[in-house]
Amino acid sequence: MSVRKNLVMIYFAILLIVLAAGIYVVHHVFQLIDPYVVTTQTRQTSMAVQLAGIATFYIGAVASVIGAIVLYRLRKRVQYIPRLIALSLTFSSMAIIASGDGMVEYHFSIFMVMAAIAYFESSRIIITSTILFAVHHLVGYFAVPEIICGMADYSFSLLLVHAMFLLLTSGVLLSQMYVRKLNMEKLVREKETAEQRLEAATYIHEATKEMNALTQTIDDDVHTSTVASEKTSVALSELATIAKEQSGYSGRIQHELEDVVMQTQKIVQQINSATTAANDMVAEATEGRVQMEKTSAKIAQLCSKNEEMQYVAQYFNTRMNDITTSLKVIQNIADETNLLSLNATIEAAHAGEAGKGFTVVAKEVRKLANSSAAAATNIEQMITQLQQHTEELLATIHDSSEATKLSAVEVSETEIAFDKITERIDEVTDSIKQTYIVAQAIEQHVDGVVGTLEEVNQTIEHMEKNTGYIATTAEHQSNMMHTLTDVTSELRELTDRVTLQLGRLNV
Repeated sequence: MSVRKNLVMIYFAILLIVLAAGIYVVHHVFQLIDPYVVTTQTRQTSMAVQLAGIATFYIGAVASVIGAIVLYRLRKRVQYIPRLIALSLTFSSMAIIASGDGMVEYHFSIFMVMAAIAYFESSRIIITSTILFAVHHLVGYFAVPEIICGMADYSFSLLLVHAMFLLLTSGVLLSQMYVRKLNMEKLVREKETAEQRLEAATYIHEATKEMNALTQTIDDDVHTSTVASEKTSVALSELATIAKEQSGYSGRIQHELEDVVMQTQKIVQQINSATTAANDMVAEATEGRVQMEKTSAKIAQLCSKNEEMQYVAQYFNTRMNDITTSLKVIQNIADETNLLSLNATIEAAHAGEAGKGFTVVAKEVRKLANSSAAAATNIEQMITQLQQHTEELLATIHDSSEATKLSAVEVSETEIAFDKITERIDEVTDSIKQTYIVAQAIEQHVDGVVGTLEEVNQTIEHMEKNTGYIATTAEHQSNMMHTLTDVTSELRELTDRVTLQLGRLNV
């Protein structure tokens, strides 16, 4: 803006120099002078001095405008360009007055120049030009009055009138500049305030948009969280129901296993009784063999003993039948245990992660049940063989009794057969002992299964309590999400109202 202003004023200064030259040509070359000037003017200064004064003004005007043009082209010391232009305009006005022979009409160029240099809005330049014009009038009035006033006897009071109007013009221009400066500062402050308000309104508008978008995002997230919370609550309720059902199943399985423990204990007691009976039979057989070795002459007593042995053999056969019955009970218990472990495996699979440990225990119980069934089968086969041998023993005892009556020679053969029976009884006793050990192991494993079931029940109860608490928390969270949805709706309405008011403010 200042560059363009300087360029315009340079053109105006050149135009004013040309105007001054034109006035000089009109007055001094073509001598187009008004008649009243010729008749009224009196001169006391030589023409050479007048021309020297006029030339000085022209030189000052031209030199100043040339300096301004040079600085403008070089774009250096830009702050001096307005001063040189003002100086050129001042000297041009002086040249116009001097070229017009000091006529009052040409003094109006002073006011034209003052109005022109006010364009720079510099009080320093106006005051400088005013001082130059004042010095020009005072010095010219006393030194060369013809180029200032047009005559030698011009009234000094009229010159003071010129000075007064010059000062008034400068004062008015300075006042206008001061008031304009105040108004410009006020406008700048108002503009800055308006810009700040506009910037604040824009910022609030953008913030409102971001808040609206954020509110929409929160609303979507709240909706998603609400749906997820409702689904979680439903899933936890179903899980609590399943946990209750699983707790019932575990309780029933625990009761059934407790029954298995009782049956196993009974089997162990029966096996213990059978072991005692077998030991008694071994002792009796040993004692009988000692008696047979002591006397082979007491055939009558041997017959009696043979009858007793026959009785004992029958009793043993009866006990073997009892043992067979007990083994069938063990097989039935093993089958039921296997079935229970299968059911437990199925229920544990329904329980999911919580039933994995119970699945392993159920598999171990099924293995033990299968082992018990296999052991019972082996014992049954042994007892069957033992019963066969017992029947053979009875036949042998019967034959031996008949043979004893016939001949004492057959006593030795009976001793040999008795030795075989003793060996068989030892084998049966060993088998019964092994069965007793297996039955005790089954009892211990079943006790472990019962303990595990108790821990599973405690875990399920704890899980049921936790799922109930989580379900309550999820329901509470869902209610909070609904409340938050209402809050975001109110916040969205508030941001819409703020956006509407900001739109009106921008308008």
